[in-house]
Amino acid sequence: MNENSEIEPLSLDDIHKIIEHVFSHLKGRGIKGTGKSPDDFYWQVEADEAFIMLQDPELTVGSLYDDITELRKLINGVDWVTPNELERLAAIFSYLTKVVRSPEN
Repeated sequence: MNENSEIEPLSLDDIHKIIEHVFSHLKGRGIKGTGKSPDDFYWQVEADEAFIMLQDPELTVGSLYDDITELRKLINGVDWVTPNELERLAAIFSYLTKVVRSPEN
């Protein structure tokens, strides 16, 4: 147990408010989205391995193209959601971080 174990967890409502706040800030800076990416592949660590500090995680390769394609299905009416969608969103958020940090933004 570390000293951070006493931090109050975030509820889904809290996370939703935080995301809205961050997105409002990004829109205010003129960020519209991921843009057309020359990047597709990225290193991925599975969520169940990412928080185990006593062993090295196995790296896999993810694809932004696949992530965007699958997430668009949710916009277009697919109503199922699996843990994979959270991992896909995490990858999109990581890429969005790269976009925001780029010199032209």
